[in-house]
Amino acid sequence: MVDEQMGVYDSYLTAADQTPTNKEKVKQRAIQTDAALREKFGIPAKGDMPPRAYSRVRTIGFKIIKKLKDEVSVYILARVTMKAGAIEKTHSSYTRTLLAAEWDGNDWKMSSAATLRAAQQVEGKPRPAMALPGTKKFNRAGWTAPRGTS
Repeated sequence: MVDEQMGVYDSYLTAADQTPTNKEKVKQRAIQTDAALREKFGIPAKGDMPPRAYSRVRTIGFKIIKKLKDEVSVYILARVTMKAGAIEKTHSSYTRTLLAAEWDGNDWKMSSAATLRAAQQVEGKPRPAMALPGTKKFNRAGWTAPRGTS
């Protein structure tokens, strides 16, 4: 989890958000998340994961909140799939996350300032229902499935 989150930090955050303090916060949250997942699945707190153990997140929908030339905010709907080892049962859940990004002149970067503006814009409004792509509930909630999702 730490390697994954630090890669996201280094590649996908705005320069304004890449501070030593934020880097340490991201690292500590990743350590806590890793420990919680290991505990939930009965995996030892240290060392290599059991063969074929994994945690995957797949985006299955998005809903645009605001779209400007240099800023976009969205809800992301994702399916989280976890397995503690080769012979273990697969567990799935769904998440709905508010994110926002700014255009930095070369690429879109996640931005805490833009996310704060998005949070203020949706404050007091109901969040879109979580639903599977291809269902009436998914469509009624205003989700769009990324290409290749069914």
